[in-house]
Amino acid sequence: MAQGMEQYVDLHMGDLFGRVVPMSCAWSGGQTVLTCTLAAPLSPRTTYAIHLGGGMMSAGGLPVDYTTYGPGLGGQ
Repeated sequence: MAQGMEQYVDLHMGDLFGRVVPMSCAWSGGQTVLTCTLAAPLSPRTTYAIHLGGGMMSAGGLPVDYTTYGPGLGGQ
């Protein structure tokens, strides 16, 4: 990923219209692994949505293809 692309990653409580959960994110592994650290623990039995913004670009300057790669992404 290109530098600065972490700015396009948000975690929302509930769905994409829910409030944004405060966190900080940083790249490691040669810009291939994004690690986000929450400012406070998540609430139990609560749904959250990860939002990857449309401005995300690859290290080569190309837009990220969410159609191909989006549905298979996951995290912990």
